[in-house]
Amino acid sequence: MESGRIAGLRWPQAAEYARALDRFGDSLGTRWRVAEYQTGRVRWRSFRGPGPLPGQGWKIHLSIAASEVLGLFDEVLPYLARHEASFKLPSGLEGYLLLNGGEAGRTQVGKALTVYPADDAACRRLAIGLDARWRSARGPGVPFGLRVGPASAVYLRYGAIGGRDVLVDAFGRFSPALRSPEGRLVEDRRDLPGGRPPWAPGPPVESGAARGGRLPVLATVGGRAYYRLKTLHSSAKGDVVLGVDAATGAAVVIKSARRGVGGDPLGHDAVERLSNEFRILSRLREAGGVAIAPAPLGLEAGETALLVLADVPGTPLHQLPRAARGPALAGLARAVASLHDRGFVHRDVKLSNAILGESGVCLIDFELACPAGHPAPIPGGTRGYLPPGDPGPADAAADCYALGATLAHAVLESDPGLMPAGRGRLIGLLHLARAHDAADLVRRLTDADPAARPRAEEAARRMEAAASGGPPAEGPPPRARDAGRRWAIRASTEAARAASGFLVAGPDGHWWRNRHLYSGYACEGINLGAAGVVLGLISVATALRDRRVAADVGPAIDWLSRRGPTPESPGLFTGDAGVALALVAGGPYSADPGRARDAALRRLSAAAASVEELDLFSGAAGVLWAGCLIAEISGDASPLRIVEHLAGTIVAAASEADGVVAWAPSGRLDGVRAPHVGAAHGAAGVALALAHWGRAAGDPGASGLAREVFAGLDRGARTPDGLSLRRFLGPGSPAAPLGDWCHGPAGYLWCLLQALGDDPRSSPAVDRAASAFRRASMVRNPTFCHGLAGQLELCRMLGALPRHEGWAARRGARIEAVLRLLQQRRGGGVVWSSEDPEVITPDLWVGFLGPAAALAMGTRPGHAPLLSGPWLRECRELAS
Repeated sequence: MESGRIAGLRWPQAAEYARALDRFGDSLGTRWRVAEYQTGRVRWRSFRGPGPLPGQGWKIHLSIAASEVLGLFDEVLPYLARHEASFKLPSGLEGYLLLNGGEAGRTQVGKALTVYPADDAACRRLAIGLDARWRSARGPGVPFGLRVGPASAVYLRYGAIGGRDVLVDAFGRFSPALRSPEGRLVEDRRDLPGGRPPWAPGPPVESGAARGGRLPVLATVGGRAYYRLKTLHSSAKGDVVLGVDAATGAAVVIKSARRGVGGDPLGHDAVERLSNEFRILSRLREAGGVAIAPAPLGLEAGETALLVLADVPGTPLHQLPRAARGPALAGLARAVASLHDRGFVHRDVKLSNAILGESGVCLIDFELACPAGHPAPIPGGTRGYLPPGDPGPADAAADCYALGATLAHAVLESDPGLMPAGRGRLIGLLHLARAHDAADLVRRLTDADPAARPRAEEAARRMEAAASGGPPAEGPPPRARDAGRRWAIRASTEAARAASGFLVAGPDGHWWRNRHLYSGYACEGINLGAAGVVLGLISVATALRDRRVAADVGPAIDWLSRRGPTPESPGLFTGDAGVALALVAGGPYSADPGRARDAALRRLSAAAASVEELDLFSGAAGVLWAGCLIAEISGDASPLRIVEHLAGTIVAAASEADGVVAWAPSGRLDGVRAPHVGAAHGAAGVALALAHWGRAAGDPGASGLAREVFAGLDRGARTPDGLSLRRFLGPGSPAAPLGDWCHGPAGYLWCLLQALGDDPRSSPAVDRAASAFRRASMVRNPTFCHGLAGQLELCRMLGALPRHEGWAARRGARIEAVLRLLQQRRGGGVVWSSEDPEVITPDLWVGFLGPAAALAMGTRPGHAPLLSGPWLRECRELAS
C-alpha cells in the first residue's frame, strides 16, 4: 500500500503532514534522537528526549482522527518538545488510517500518539497538559484504556516503556514484557480492564474506563426492544449480530458502529457510514427497491450507533457451491442493474455482500452507497474491486468493475482482494484456468475506460455462462517445459538475492527482518525468521548448484551460533529445534562450523528439556523429528539420545477421539481443545515424527503407532461427504482447506508420504488423499503454509509414484504458471507476497523464499521435500 493511499484514494493532507513532521523533527536540538521503524504495516516516527526512561510504567495515548492530524503541530507537539517528553506517532497519514481502522489490531485503535513519561509525576503533568490542549471529538476511544475525562481524548495505560524485556511463547509469538513485583516476566497485555495488571500502582491522574463495547443483550432502537442472539461478525469498527424483535419475534440483524473508528481524512467514520446505510435503504424502499435490499427498521445514534435491519434469510454468495454460482452471479448482476435503474450505486459489490434467498439475490452492506452522480461520496471500498485511479462522482461503472472482480472470484475460487493488484493478473489466471468466456467478460468489465464497460444488465445476460465453467483440476503445461524451467531458475535466483534487502547487521553477524506483525523483533524460527531463511537460501543454492545465492548464510549462522537458547520457544517451526536444524544444515557455510555444531546441540538439548506442547509445529513431535533429521544429515547419533525421552512422552499422551488415536492440544494456540488432524498441530504431524523415530531408533512400537494413527485418520477424520478432512476431531469441526499444508489434506499427504511411503498398506490412503488434493484450488497465496509453495512441493513428491506422476507434473506446471502471474518486483528482482498481498517478507514458510525454494527444487530431478534428511544432507554436502 502506498503511503497516503487507502482503498485506492490519494489524500492531499498526506504530503502536508509528512512535510510538517519533517520540519518539526528538524527544529529539535541535538539532544533529541529521532528514529523511524515499522511494526506490521504501520510506520512510526519516534522522538526520544534527553532524559532516561523507565522499563515500565504509566504511559499516555492521545486519540487523533485522521482529519485532525495537522492540528498536532499547533500546540501538542511543541508542548511535548518543551517538556522534553519522549513520544512516537505515525510517520505518515496512512498510519492513522490503519490504527483507527483496526488494521493493526483491535487493542491498538485510537493509540495514534503515545507519550512515555519519565515517572508518575511527569505522567500526571503531561496528561493534564495534553487534555487542555487537545479536545478531539472525532478520534476513537482507546479500548481498555483509562480516560482522563468524560470527553477527553487522553487515555492512560500501564505497560512496557523502554522495550528492554520481551517474551516469546511456544508458538513463536512475541510480546513486550513487564516485570512483576516478584521479578517475574509477564506478558504486557493490552486488553486488561482498568488499563493495568492487578499489581501495578494506581493511575497518577483520576480517570475512568473508556465507553463502548459489546452490544447489550437487550437493545432499544427507535423505541423498540431487540434481543441479541448470536454474533455474526465482530471487528474494531463494530459488530453484526442476529437478533429478534422482543415484541413480534421477527428475526433482525443489528449492526453497531463505534464513534471515530475507521475515520478518514474527510471526517467520515464508522458511525457516519452506518447512518448513511440507513438513509440510503430508506430512500431505496421509497423508490421500490424492496426485493434487492434489506428493510431498515431503526437507527440509534450515539458513541456506539445501532442500525436494525430485517433479516434476509438465505446463503451468502461466497458460501455457495460451485454449481450454484453461475445463476447466482447472474442474479447479482440483475440486482445491481435494478439498483442502478432506481438511481443508486452500491460501491462495494462482492460475493460476501449479496445473499441468495427464495426470491432471488439481495444486496447487503450499503454503508458506502449513494445516489448515482453524487459529487463527493464517502470514500472507501474493497481492495481488488476498485477501479484504478482517483474516483470522481459516484458512477454505476464502478459497480460494473466490481462485478468483473466478483466474477473472477467465483471462477478462480480466490478473492482478488488477496492478490497483488492488476486486472491483467485476473485475466491471465482465468485464461490459465481455461475459463476464456469469463476472462473476456472480466476484461470488458474492468476496462480502464468507464464508458467502455458493459452495463450491469448486459453483464447479467453473460454472467451465468461465464461463471458456470471452472478451472479443471489440472491440464497440459501452459508453456514449453524448457521455457518454464528457465523462468523458475531466474525467478528463484532473483528472490534469493532479494532477501539481502532485509538484512540487519550486528556485531556477531546478521539476520533478516520480517515484515509481519513481529517485524520489530529478531525472529529466529523456520516459520518466521533466520532459520527458515537459511534453509531457503541453501535449498535454492543446492538446487541450482550456485553457492553465490547463499552468500549471506555464513554470517547468519554465526549470529545464530552466538545467541543462547530460548526455552519458552522450543519448537521445530517456531524456536530452538528449528534453529538447531538450520545450524547443522547450514553450518559448513560458517567460518566456524564446529561452533555451529556445538550451538545446534545446545539448542536441541534446551528444546528437548523445555517442550510443553505435543505437535509438530511447536511441540514435542517437532523436536523429536528435528533430532532424527539432525542425526541423519550429520551422521552423529547424539541428537537421538537428546530427544529419545520425547518419544515416550508422546506415546503416553495419546488418546482416542472419534475412533482415531490423536493428541489433545493445550488450547493456548487458538482456544480449541479438541485434537487437531493435520500436519502442523494435529495427529498427522505427530505420526510423522513417530515414524521417523521408529526408523532412526529401531523402535517398532513407535512405527506401529504411527501406522495406526494414519489408518485412523483415513478412516475417521474425513468430512461426511468424504471429500476432505476435518480440521479437528469431535463435533462442530469445519472442513480443512484442501490445498493447505498446515491443516488440510495436502499437509496430511505430505506427512503420510514421508512417514510410511507408498507401501501396499498405505497406498489406498495415499490415493484418497491425492484425490482430495487434486480438487484444491490452484489460485492461492504463494506461501508454503497455506498456499502454492506447499502444493508445488507436494506435486514433486507425488511424482515419485508412477500412478500419480502424470497429473502431478501437469498440476505442478500450472502452479508454476500461477506463481509467474502472481510475482511482483522489488529492487529489480522477483518476489512474492505473503498471505497479505502488501506484505513482502523473505521468510520460508510465510514469505517469498518458500516459492523460491519450491521452484528451484523443481528444476532438477528428485522428489525429496525440503524438510527431509536426504535433501538437507545434500545441502550440507554442497556447502562443504
